[in-house]
Amino acid sequence: MNKLKEIRIAKKMSGVDVANAINITPQYYYELEKGKKRLNEDLLRKLAVLFECTVDCILGLTHPPQPNIPPQAERAGETPAIFMNTRDGYLTVEEIENIIIRAVAKALKEKN
Repeated sequence: MNKLKEIRIAKKMSGVDVANAINITPQYYYELEKGKKRLNEDLLRKLAVLFECTVDCILGLTHPPQPNIPPQAERAGETPAIFMNTRDGYLTVEEIENIIIRAVAKALKEKN
């Protein structure tokens, strides 16, 4: 089972938008989402580029991107923290605030 619909919704795109972007008909795209048509290598590549994710993500082998969180993590209140080994790869607002408070305190201490 592919994750096209889940990823498309997370990216706030319509099926028509996706179909137009990868040069197929909306009907064909919706059949791909429903599993009535099979994804070929060319479509997988185009979708991975469009959705800014991996082919494995589309095929359901890895987790899809979080809704509304672009790769640059421009969503307010969250920032990538993959290096910090968090459960979902993102920090909460409180965790970010604590990091900032500690960084400011350290900078003030070093300044004095």
